[in-house]
Amino acid sequence: MSALLISLGLALGQAQAGATPRSITESGNVFLAQCTAEPIDRLVCASYVIGLWDGAIAFNRWACLPNGASYEQLLDVGIDFIRENPSMRHRPTRDLLLVSWRRAFPCPKAGAE
Repeated sequence: MSALLISLGLALGQAQAGATPRSITESGNVFLAQCTAEPIDRLVCASYVIGLWDGAIAFNRWACLPNGASYEQLLDVGIDFIRENPSMRHRPTRDLLLVSWRRAFPCPKAGAE
């Protein structure tokens, strides 16, 4: 299901970008521009976030989303991180989102109470 949402989201994002479509996966600059614009763009971004999170936790438990947290919250954390770190916006969106989530939702250390 996540793969379908990502495909749909990427297709919608490219269709709306006009003559020179740019994928939200390209960089934090593109992600920020498209994910803070029209409501349909935010849906595209949320779909990308869902797929990235689901894929990332399937392979490695590098961040721990607290009970009750939502995908919308993951999107907000990512957008805030990209806004707060303009010197990193040229990096791939995937890298920026993963760093933002790891900082916002660290897993408890083994043996910690």
